[in-house]
Amino acid sequence: MQRLPYHIYLNKKTIIIRFALCLSLFLIAVWMLWHNTKQFYDGQNFHPEVLFLSPFVIIGMLFYTIREVRLFDNNEIQITLNHKGIIFYGKYFIEIGVVNWEDITRCVETKEQYETVLNIIVHQPDIYINKIKNEKYRKKVETYCNENGNVLLWINVRLLNCDLTELKRNIFQMIDKTKNTNN
Repeated sequence: MQRLPYHIYLNKKTIIIRFALCLSLFLIAVWMLWHNTKQFYDGQNFHPEVLFLSPFVIIGMLFYTIREVRLFDNNEIQITLNHKGIIFYGKYFIEIGVVNWEDITRCVETKEQYETVLNIIVHQPDIYINKIKNEKYRKKVETYCNENGNVLLWINVRLLNCDLTELKRNIFQMIDKTKNTNN
């Protein structure tokens, strides 16, 4: 078990790889638009579908490229495990603060679309959800919690700079340790 407090940061290597991929796709879309526009004016083989779809691909890839740059720029802690509980620092969870080990039922990893997500399940999530002052964020957490069976905290595993097995082992050990001291 790691010494507590145990801090987990973002995985910069994964973010750089995703940035390079998004930037490459962005540049390919720009080249396709430029090349097809040149053919339109030259009267050569013109593909209107490429001319139509390229701006949407450019905007989408620009959005994802900027998102990856913002993630790379984030040097803050994402998760902290301490003797009291677990803290997630995401925009939805910062107001929740420490989720006590006594309240945590378990943690599970789930596949959502193409990503693996670590979910923290608690006994009474409403106690923590009511701490969120931002109405939009509270609604998002409440909806996710209701749809996924009391999941209060979640994070994309790809973003974490840690071994998922070790992280889950630490969480389960702290849950068991808390249950044994309370009994």
